[in-house]
Amino acid sequence: MGALPGGKLTWDTGTDPEKIREEQDCMRTVATDSSSEDIGPITADRPLGNVLEFLRALWGVNHALESSSRRMKARLGVTGPERMVVRLVGRYPMISAGELARILRVHPSTLTGLLKRLVARGVLSRGVDSVDGRRALFTLTNKGAAVDRVTGGTVEAALRVALGAIPTRDVRAVAEVLEVLRRKLEPGRGDERPTPAPRVRGSNRRGGSPSRKR
Repeated sequence: MGALPGGKLTWDTGTDPEKIREEQDCMRTVATDSSSEDIGPITADRPLGNVLEFLRALWGVNHALESSSRRMKARLGVTGPERMVVRLVGRYPMISAGELARILRVHPSTLTGLLKRLVARGVLSRGVDSVDGRRALFTLTNKGAAVDRVTGGTVEAALRVALGAIPTRDVRAVAEVLEVLRRKLEPGRGDERPTPAPRVRGSNRRGGSPSRKR
């Protein structure tokens, strides 16, 4: 799932007409911009470098996820992130919002709106924990179970085919790289360690923490 830790589920574009128009306008601009031909191709002699090339690949995957999410919304009535939640609730009935957030690696508040929409549309049923009345538990309705049973035309179906053509060791390596990136991009972890300022020689001052470069 395209989710930034602590942020919104970035590929949940749904069918927002304004977002769709903006993307279509952008694509038309790229397609008709003849100046792009002057840039020339990316070759071994003119590489982007590891960072930009990796970002380019991630951008492409994110764009594909957003496009797939819109198609799923039109066909199944749920977006990509909504479908992911449906699959998880189907696998773990009576799951809490906190447990869903932990699995998806997002802040619980990120899922609040999404869960409310699924409940309002009759896809999920919301109950209350008999032990802790403040804790909401979710299960699939009959409508949600029907969405859960769909196997074609989904993000998982495309990934299943793609991953099936890649050696297992390569899939694991990619997963490990993405996990390292996720951790690095988490709030409070992405910044480089500050470099301590050099000590001033001859200073007799004691106590206090040394100043750091900003």
